[in-house]
Amino acid sequence: LVALPDMSQSTGRNRGRARGNKAAKRAAFPFINSQIIAVADRGNLDTLVSTVEHFLPEMNLVNMSTAMHRLAKLTANNLRLQNSLARNPVMQGLVESARLALSKSESGVAPPQCQALSNITWSMATVQVVDMELLNIIVRLSCTHLGSFKPFELSALLWAFAKLDSVDPAACSCAEQLFIMAAEHIPTDVDKFSLRCLVMTVWAFATARQYHERLFRGVATPLLHMLYSAQCQDLANAAWAYGTAGVRDDKLCAAISVQALRQLRDFKAQELSSTMWALAVLGCYRGEFLHASAGAVQAMDLPAPQLAHAVCALATDIHGAGAA
Repeated sequence: LVALPDMSQSTGRNRGRARGNKAAKRAAFPFINSQIIAVADRGNLDTLVSTVEHFLPEMNLVNMSTAMHRLAKLTANNLRLQNSLARNPVMQGLVESARLALSKSESGVAPPQCQALSNITWSMATVQVVDMELLNIIVRLSCTHLGSFKPFELSALLWAFAKLDSVDPAACSCAEQLFIMAAEHIPTDVDKFSLRCLVMTVWAFATARQYHERLFRGVATPLLHMLYSAQCQDLANAAWAYGTAGVRDDKLCAAISVQALRQLRDFKAQELSSTMWALAVLGCYRGEFLHASAGAVQAMDLPAPQLAHAVCALATDIHGAGAA
């Protein structure tokens, strides 16, 4: 008789090799992330693109989100580089791979990291890349795991969807349910939000035309208490958001006026005109600030849109004072 091979030993060896392969793959993910970060820190976009292209077939979702985030950061404020990156096959490959990975997460294989959802969306908004299938998956997963987001992750996610409105309105409107749920969630967790997160949040809601009064009123007092550390851009964005949403909070308006007056010389033209416009639209007639800002405006070479805002603010102030 011919002895048959011991199949149990063969099966055991196969299982051992499979476990070893999985362990090696898991160990590779942190290495890939470290390589992406190290190359990105050198500031060379072409080298980073080449590095991402090399590792892309082996990446997990965290690697993909890190790669997208670092690529987007290197192109920030450079429209030419952003347009070039948006058309690059490597960026397109990252988007496709992220879509596939998140589809698996949505199927219940494993919940995604909220930071990855936030970073991917922020990167797409920064580079101005729209993939509706991927964005819709991100919205659904974000709504499901909303309570797991850290404040900065959530505010950056909302900012990104609002920013995408200027690229494709559908890319912003697809997140309507996320904004609705966030408007209920954030006021209950507002003490964990920093000034920067709150300003980003109200700006995102106003830009996305999601004028949920519960959200704006729910964050007004915490925002007020942190204004002492606000920079000019923070003051302008917060004022603009409340003015655009049409939500008036007298204490917050007064505090913005006081802080803006103290920093008047540091304002850029757009920041100052937006702040003046918002306070006037809300009917917060702080004569000292508006009169001082009128003098500052005269010394600035304002573009037409900012000049219109400033004139509107001053006209509203004069009308309001006359009515009083």
